[in-house]
Amino acid sequence: MADMLVDDGAAALSPQAVLEQIADREGGEGGLAVRTPLGLAVEAYELHIRGFQEMLGMPGWKGGDFPVIAVANNDFNEPVPLDLRNPHSVSAAHKLHSDRPEETFPLSAYRSPEAWRRIADRSAAIELRPAREVAATFFGLLAMSVSEALSGLLRKHSSHINFTVDSQNSGYQLQYWPQYYFSPQVFGGNLTRPVTARVARNVYCFMGTNRKGRVVYDQATHRCDDKNTSTVIVAF
Repeated sequence: MADMLVDDGAAALSPQAVLEQIADREGGEGGLAVRTPLGLAVEAYELHIRGFQEMLGMPGWKGGDFPVIAVANNDFNEPVPLDLRNPHSVSAAHKLHSDRPEETFPLSAYRSPEAWRRIADRSAAIELRPAREVAATFFGLLAMSVSEALSGLLRKHSSHINFTVDSQNSGYQLQYWPQYYFSPQVFGGNLTRPVTARVARNVYCFMGTNRKGRVVYDQATHRCDDKNTSTVIVAF
């Protein structure tokens, strides 16, 4: 599959074809040839698909309800799944429902459906949705992201661009995630404002954490592509 993904005929691949190849690929030695532009663009999607599928198969989650972040906006206007393996997503979820955001808990405390049901009962930002419904949103939005990435590659032969984020206030640490999956990562190497980082073409959501540990979500989605190389956050 790696050869197929990086071959000169890659331009003919549709987003759905790429998704099917990623989802169906058997694990082998070496993995994707990520040194190519297409390999770099596809690698993150493969990791997200594998991670999401692994979470759905965790004890207690298979066939049941799954935690989603209800405050994250996206093109479908539907809640998206939380990455239960990412300490940033678990920490942010905790800070949304806690009166003491400075508290920290081990990742294992958020593994069970029972723990997330208690969180959902206390927070309007966290919900539990049927796993099948969550998966439909995840894969639908991910297919749109693949399409964006392939379009950029065909035009510019590059999977990443420099993206600048400005905000209303200084002193916030930015975190961002693709609109299909609440798995926050730190954006850039400095606090606001502004902050620039080299990221893959995609549609992103942002949040900021101030010096007191308070998490603020921006309700907008932000397109990162050749026509949109900067954005302004209004929530903080």
